[in-house]
Amino acid sequence: MIYEIMNPSNPVLPFIFHLDKIINGNCFGRGSGNWHESIELLYFTEGAGLVICDFEKTNVKAGDVFIVNSEKVHTIISDATLTYYCLIVDCEFFASNGINLQGLYFQDKINDAALNSLFENVTKTFAGFSRFYSAKIRLTILDMLVYIAENYSVKTPSVSDKREHIIEAVKTAIKYIRLNINKNITVDEVLNEIAFSRAYFSRNFKKATGYSIIEYINLLKCTLASKMLANLDVSVQQVASDLGFNNLSYFTKTYKKYIGKYPSNR
Repeated sequence: MIYEIMNPSNPVLPFIFHLDKIINGNCFGRGSGNWHESIELLYFTEGAGLVICDFEKTNVKAGDVFIVNSEKVHTIISDATLTYYCLIVDCEFFASNGINLQGLYFQDKINDAALNSLFENVTKTFAGFSRFYSAKIRLTILDMLVYIAENYSVKTPSVSDKREHIIEAVKTAIKYIRLNINKNITVDEVLNEIAFSRAYFSRNFKKATGYSIIEYINLLKCTLASKMLANLDVSVQQVASDLGFNNLSYFTKTYKKYIGKYPSNR
């Protein structure tokens, strides 16, 4: 099941909300490395896994909440089963409700029964429906954010210039991959976008995302392919071609590896 409210520019509901699953290493959600200005909150409800956030690795399990602060490259991975809710809150929502994010940094991993209860109220509100649905969502989310701001605000950690430089390079590479995901992207093309040696950058890219560059490219392609195949009017061969796979057999094997089943729109 995936709940999703998606329109950060919407002043009424400036949120993204969904339930994601990773099963036996196969990602059925949005766990691949990315970053954004907004604050992301992850509530883990089943299993165990790992969150990588700007190279820092944190073990998580059911009952944990993990907060991804603004502009942090993050990935969620698991070799077994991991189920979690993801809530992304546009920064403007904080500002419009009197929470100044300037200089405000949140503790990342939290295990707090009271916070879990607040997050569960958010999930129930999204799943329900009432005459005042939007107002209730805003209210339950704001209630949770105020609790976090009051109890889990911490000093912003310092980052070395060298580390910040490589983080920015990873972001550049991810942006290039996402903008060219429909092409047959090579590792060399990605490396041309940054100013590091192949071995050094490849090693750090995997540290930041949990994937090698080619694994990351294929994961994104297959995740997009699964969405495209939900359209019954498009064939598997067409999807493969549209995403830069010149060999249908290779696409099928790659899709099975990352999605956990063979591609089909049936």
